[in-house]
Amino acid sequence: MKKNIIIVPAIIVLLLGTGIIFIMLTSKNKNTNIPPEENIPIISSAEQEKNYETDAGKIMKNYFQEKESITVADGTNEAAAVDNIKWLDLLSKTKNNLLGLRVPVKYKDLHLNLILGLSFIEQGLRGEKNKPEEGEEKISEATKTYPWLTE
Repeated sequence: MKKNIIIVPAIIVLLLGTGIIFIMLTSKNKNTNIPPEENIPIISSAEQEKNYETDAGKIMKNYFQEKESITVADGTNEAAAVDNIKWLDLLSKTKNNLLGLRVPVKYKDLHLNLILGLSFIEQGLRGEKNKPEEGEEKISEATKTYPWLTE
């Protein structure tokens, strides 16, 4: 009788363990978030680069145009606080638009610097010292190297 009491739980534990391992092994390679390869359009590197230049250029031109209409102050009055909120919204929108682009290898560093620059400016508006200057410098360097960002 005592042997049955020990054997039954041992068998249950063994079956549960085997079931869990089986489930883990069979579900490990199933990733439903990846679209099938036949749905991904094949685009040449030159075409990807041209598309990126066009799209990133539009996004950054829009950023610079909208930024011109926002007067950023030190936040000591209500109007300045509203403008800072507008700029934060613009920074967030611009970053999200850039992050939605397919980035060719040629422009990976540029893309990273644009995102970092916008993020640094955003951090500065939230109170971190020296961040806005770093961000503006990254964006300025990018526009000097790639003038199509502002043309």
